[in-house]
Amino acid sequence: MTEAVGDPMGAIRPVVPTPQPHRSATLCRLCGNRLHDDLISLDIDVHPNCEDNVALTIAQPVTEPGTDHPMRTELIRIIKFRDSNSSRSLQAALGPSQIGGTCDRRLAMQMAGVRRVNRQSDPWPAIVGTAVHDWLERALQRENQEWVKRNLQPPWLTERRVAADPLIVGTSDVYHIPSQTVVDWKTMGDTTKSHLKKEGPGDPYKIQIQTYGLGYLRAGFQVRKVGLMFLPRAGYLKDALYYEWDFNPAIAQAAIERVYRVASNVHAMIQANPGVDIWSQVPCDKTALCGWCPFFLRGVETASASGCSGS
Repeated sequence: MTEAVGDPMGAIRPVVPTPQPHRSATLCRLCGNRLHDDLISLDIDVHPNCEDNVALTIAQPVTEPGTDHPMRTELIRIIKFRDSNSSRSLQAALGPSQIGGTCDRRLAMQMAGVRRVNRQSDPWPAIVGTAVHDWLERALQRENQEWVKRNLQPPWLTERRVAADPLIVGTSDVYHIPSQTVVDWKTMGDTTKSHLKKEGPGDPYKIQIQTYGLGYLRAGFQVRKVGLMFLPRAGYLKDALYYEWDFNPAIAQAAIERVYRVASNVHAMIQANPGVDIWSQVPCDKTALCGWCPFFLRGVETASASGCSGS
């Protein structure tokens, strides 16, 4: 090391050698094809035409985005296949998220184990929601580890299986021990965000989180509050919305009683009509959300064990 004139740090500044070109290169550094011998002899490592066209090559994709390129089609197929075979999609038992809906037919088909036939709705929002849940669980677990390092009681319980009833079992996202609050993560698009800002969460959301609260209560925990944390699928954390209510087990209990009432009515129909497909007789609440129902089958005239017409 030598001290540079006028450089007070020169005595301790390392001398960085100037990189030398690889003089034995035989392949073009842009296209990867062999260079002509004349170019090699001149230590030129790129075809002249490659250098002229490199900006154009980088700027323009080979195919237009959104076109039915075989790779795009195959990747979407894999995503949909893996989603349709995930534990979430294959869930047959009733959970807190299913019992708050207004359609008796969907509820009964879920309990009866009718085969899910609706593969037309786009699963991507639900896939994103699952991925967000996984990330958030790890984040809270790491937060707990920081508390343990300071010899303090970790404040969060995550992804705990709770049973509000022997028939209604689900996995609750979050329980905050100090405040005795049960929280459920939700992801939202622009339509849901606009609806929430105007009207707040609907009854199915409220029933779901109260049912998780009842599950924690029956597992021996004290529950004072229940909350929903809505996170945007696109946007920023400043757009997140949080809603909280006092825990009221009567709300969850009423929803559970409805489950047993619907099950009893459907069982009576089956007993009174042996061998007859009774699904068209089960009340259906036709809404704009029918297209998202796992039992919705487009084009059929009436409901059957093969699928629901939405009417």
